[in-house]
Amino acid sequence: MPKLVAYTMDGHAVRIRPAPLERDWMDATDQRFAYRCLPLNIANAHGWELLCPSGFSARWDGLNHKETIRIKSDLGTHAPVVSHFGHGVLTFHVPQRSYRAEDMTCPAIQRSKNSSSPSWQRSAGAPSARSF
Repeated sequence: MPKLVAYTMDGHAVRIRPAPLERDWMDATDQRFAYRCLPLNIANAHGWELLCPSGFSARWDGLNHKETIRIKSDLGTHAPVVSHFGHGVLTFHVPQRSYRAEDMTCPAIQRSKNSSSPSWQRSAGAPSARSF
């Protein structure tokens, strides 16, 4: 089982678990067609779920302003979600600074040494840390 180390901010607890390889919504597509998308399958195989600590509902009226999403927290809780950008986009606050994957190979991005242009290449097998 892969190990994920999460560096949380003081006073917070975050529930994290490996994401399942299959998804109900993908199973429900005609002939499970969503599984034919290779990038989606790769993401499923390497993904993690950060579980929301409280329930909420959000309603968007279809307009592009950030105030057009109405967020209602469940009674006695605070929803870790806001509308920063409008256009129906929700932002979830995750009280963590970074993740570091151990016991597994993570792709890393390295600058190409053979190019004068700022091109980037992916390198498999290099350890990486992700900052958020």
